[in-house]
Amino acid sequence: MQMTVEISTEVYEELRKTPLFFVKFYTDIHRDENGRECNNYLWKSVNSDYSISFPAQCFGNRENGYCLCLAESATYVVKQDSHEKTYTDENRVNMVFRDVSNSVQDYIICLNSCISRSQNKEDKYYFLEILWLLDKTFIDVNHLTEAIKKYDSKFIPCILNILRHIGHCLSVKKQNILKKVCTSLNGQYDVYMPQMLTEAVQFLQKETEPDKKNLFQLIDEFFEDGFGVAYADKISRTNNPLLQLVCWFSNENKLADYNSLITLFALVSEKTRLNIVKRYFHDVRCGNTIFDVRLLQQFVDNKFDDFIRYRYCTETPSEKVILTIPLLCDNIITLYNSNGEAFQTFDGILDFAITNCNQAHPDINFDLARIIPTCEHSAVYNTDFKGFVDYQLIRKLDTSKLTDENLLIIIRSILDKYGQRLSYPICKYDNDKKLETTILEKCKSVFSDKTTNGSSQQHKNECSGIGYKFYEDKWILKEDDKITEILKTFIPSDSSLRNINSQYYVDIQGVSVAMLRKYVNSLPQKYKMIGEDEFLVPSYKEETYDLFLIKTLSEILRMRIVPQKGALVGLRFDVFGYWKEIYATLSDDEKCDSRGEAFKKALSVFKEKESNEVYRRTVVSLKKELKTNEYNGEYFELKYDRQQLVRLISRYYFKETLKDDDDDTKRNFLTLSYTGNFKPYCAPTLSEANNPAIDLPFFWCRGKECFHNNLANQTLAEQNDWRHYTLYHMAEIIGFPKLHMTPGGYEPDNVVRVFIAVANKSMQKFKRLKCRGCGHLMFTDKSGRFNRHNYYSCINPNCPEAHIPVYLNYCYKCKKGLIDSRDTKRCPNGWYICPTCLACCDNEQYERQAQRYRISNNPVPERIARMLGHGHNDKGEYFCPICGGPIEIIVDEHYGEKRRGCPRCHKIFDDTPY
Repeated sequence: MQMTVEISTEVYEELRKTPLFFVKFYTDIHRDENGRECNNYLWKSVNSDYSISFPAQCFGNRENGYCLCLAESATYVVKQDSHEKTYTDENRVNMVFRDVSNSVQDYIICLNSCISRSQNKEDKYYFLEILWLLDKTFIDVNHLTEAIKKYDSKFIPCILNILRHIGHCLSVKKQNILKKVCTSLNGQYDVYMPQMLTEAVQFLQKETEPDKKNLFQLIDEFFEDGFGVAYADKISRTNNPLLQLVCWFSNENKLADYNSLITLFALVSEKTRLNIVKRYFHDVRCGNTIFDVRLLQQFVDNKFDDFIRYRYCTETPSEKVILTIPLLCDNIITLYNSNGEAFQTFDGILDFAITNCNQAHPDINFDLARIIPTCEHSAVYNTDFKGFVDYQLIRKLDTSKLTDENLLIIIRSILDKYGQRLSYPICKYDNDKKLETTILEKCKSVFSDKTTNGSSQQHKNECSGIGYKFYEDKWILKEDDKITEILKTFIPSDSSLRNINSQYYVDIQGVSVAMLRKYVNSLPQKYKMIGEDEFLVPSYKEETYDLFLIKTLSEILRMRIVPQKGALVGLRFDVFGYWKEIYATLSDDEKCDSRGEAFKKALSVFKEKESNEVYRRTVVSLKKELKTNEYNGEYFELKYDRQQLVRLISRYYFKETLKDDDDDTKRNFLTLSYTGNFKPYCAPTLSEANNPAIDLPFFWCRGKECFHNNLANQTLAEQNDWRHYTLYHMAEIIGFPKLHMTPGGYEPDNVVRVFIAVANKSMQKFKRLKCRGCGHLMFTDKSGRFNRHNYYSCINPNCPEAHIPVYLNYCYKCKKGLIDSRDTKRCPNGWYICPTCLACCDNEQYERQAQRYRISNNPVPERIARMLGHGHNDKGEYFCPICGGPIEIIVDEHYGEKRRGCPRCHKIFDDTPY
């Protein structure tokens, strides 16, 4: 069936060279505006770079999950501009493609791809398309034979040899068809079916039609959930290696022959292979066998690993090649050989990845979450928490600032803040002289212009000499209750305000300085008075008009630091053990009834005890921080010091005043982390100092504080189920534990953190690590003293790009954009611009860098301090990744619309999520 999709010209040019591509079937389930469930069936290209997506309709076979497609012709996309004129967009094409079938023509196309790719000895997946086609469609003997006959006679033996090898994973029925094809072409084909699999099928008499399923489908049936338990008694009476493996997963007994795992390893699914490794280590732990590093090496370099690639081709064609298991084994081998000193290096991982990837579509996935815990649900700072402290400022009006002249300046600033100045027309050719209305009209003219069809069209033209200037003493403000109340503080009466179309027009001549002075003098009475002149201003979240006046016209004498009562760490974490103690006093029924009175009372007791302890710790901490014991039970009172106050607010997480009716989301210092799609791996570093506010140990994790990581069950002492073994357990089993206990919990050795960092970076950047000068793989650049695997270079001495550093790193903001210095420019602050979201730098980023030093009680480095407040993105300033120029509002040449884009490159960024 033919389909047409719109794609970029660049993608089509790539498909012209290699026209075969896979699409994957997706079901998008959602609800419409009436709440009814809707199913949207789609095919999407496996290669996400192609961005091909279209409704499923009758295209392909959904049951296969994938469909092999062939790109055919294409034409440029024709569009219309805002004036309904058509133009050709040479950046986009409408491509016609179809699904591949078992026709003579399509067999030839797939065989051509196979033969061409087989010339590259490094390409281990050259048979991908032809094997998928043979496995998923009916093999037409006549069409396949005719297709092979089209080739030169000297190539036919080579083609038959390929079919003999890849056919071994097909069903017996299809292998017999291939045998007919080979025989008709004077070749030989031996139907392959492992004897142990035939015996296992016959022994259990489970499969009724084994000849119709391929090798992997038959084997997987033995590893379905519950299969080993259901057939345990019967399986225990046979020596069949496959059935013994099934039985081994269901009991604690040792395996009769561990070398049998080598043959089975390549035949079973990826999930079962990981279980084999875990179960083997469990037997080593239990003393059933001794650790044999050579067995692990044969898992990595398995002589039957062609079957692993065959399974990939028939089950997940063109998807990322999952390398979790070989990488795990390789790391254990490296750890063992280095006597526990190291895992695999970055360049070693790159070598490993390039050896195992599908070079036609070099995409890999280490999927480390299966062998290393992630940060999901660790204990992190709750951004809704209001803080451990509050503050108040003791102020006094500064009468020296209440002069007529100064108050008039303040009135002007108020009008500028809440309104905008009126403007008037000027003549640029007459020393910016103001234009009267009659003269202004003369400066505008009307002229006729002939259109393309010969008709006359009028346009209004404004003289280029007309400009506009702002009045120094006239403003316009929108009418609302807030503006009205503000104007009443310095304008005598409503009659002085010109109100036209719900807008106020204010002239400076109509304001009263005396009224504003009287209003300012009344402000202290709105607050708590201390003595005759001083008044107490509590902390606030947003600045009001009154606060603006107070800040401008009063001075700060002293400050009060108030430990907040009612702040909690959080029930989920029970860092002081109070809940464990209280919970133990409840009966089983009371524990199960969270809405019952007994449970509620216990919870209330816990909150009181924990809040009291938090309060006590905060007071102790403040005495140390402020170097004073003068605490009156409510607050510390000190001479005002702005720098000290800013530091205290930061170190004690202040946001706003705690209120009696605030719920736990505002009171809890910690919350569970939810990392979304991007799940970083748990590899924290213990902070040298405890949390300054309440003296709790914590870890640094990716620049953020973590108070309870996910490493608690990563030691053998806490884990007995081999199915949950991770790299930590396996390392400990062979005598090289990589976790050590700290006051804050378990911390990984640095060798683990380094491995996680380099594995992540190598996987994320793998597709980009190809030199554009010679095509070879780039490796870590060694020219710099401090690299962190962000700079790479080609080491091919004959390459024109040799030893030229290339910066590659993922965007800190969107986590999706891969920044490549070969393709993107830097912003004026020196940060590379993300091509996906256009992020470069912002104040929050610089502040976060500074916060780490403040919390650790270290001075903020000058290079960071210099950048504070000078970020770009949070001010709405963005730059073009192509040329580095500022992104502005420009008029699109075709649509005539205002678009976000680069005026120099003419690149439009409307769809960029900034």
